Amino acid sequence: MGNAHLYEENLRKVMAHLHAEFSNDIDQIMDSVAPDPRFAILTRESGQLELEVAEDAVAVRQHYLNLRASYDVVRSRQIRRLVGDWFVFQQSVATMRTRPDADDPEASPHEFPVDTAVFFPIAPGGILGEIPWNRTSFGEAKATRSRHHEPPTEELMATVDLFEEFLGAWRSGDAKSVVDLLEEECAVAVRDYCAPEGSLCVATGQEAVRDALAEQFGTWRPEASTILSLVVTDWYVFSNVRWVGRLRTASGGWSPHELSMATILPIAAIGRFRAVLGYGTAPAPV
Repeated sequence: MGNAHLYEENLRKVMAHLHAEFSNDIDQIMDSVAPDPRFAILTRESGQLELEVAEDAVAVRQHYLNLRASYDVVRSRQIRRLVGDWFVFQQSVATMRTRPDADDPEASPHEFPVDTAVFFPIAPGGILGEIPWNRTSFGEAKATRSRHHEPPTEELMATVDLFEEFLGAWRSGDAKSVVDLLEEECAVAVRDYCAPEGSLCVATGQEAVRDALAEQFGTWRPEASTILSLVVTDWYVFSNVRWVGRLRTASGGWSPHELSMATILPIAAIGRFRAVLGYGTAPAPV
């Protein structure tokens, strides 16, 4: 299969998933998800960051059941899209509709838009994962009619500098240097390179994130990076980066390997990142 056909097939899987979401039929939604999912959903509906991880079909189904208990997805308009050989990234405006509240069953359904950046790793059986970040919480989106205006590109230069600093910290393999660029209430959900099956490395809070990343860098030492895809906004940065480095072998030595890692970096108001959310390809020898 050529690259163009592979990209088109990956996009087809994502669009099949989105159309299933619009049906609000849980069985149809689950049919679009690969058998070994990697879902990481970071929210702040309670006023603080909460990281939900689902890595089996039962947990993913429960995620959709919980969401549909309060909301239906009506439609989605894509604003930005990047399609790769193993992922699809989209920024979209989803229209959500409230479901009747048990405390107020007579309340009329309320529709509201949610600006979402979402990353989909792709597997042979469908989407491997769904890793979103919403510009505001659902509660804020329901309560406000204010419009978001993107700033002039010149105002994004500080964010570009912050992202370059992040890449340098990741390239150093020093967990503390990475965590120094995250706010105190932070989270990580990325591919676990200590686990050959490709499960997620997850943690919340600076201390736990630092420990989780230190474990990762004890197995995988990134050394050189090339940015393949990049989107910079005032509320997130998305990138797909090719990394070359060394992977610890079973004998305890180090072997040259390469991989691609795609992340969404939500931006905090204090000029740091809130989280590192994403996934990556399996390491390949070079």
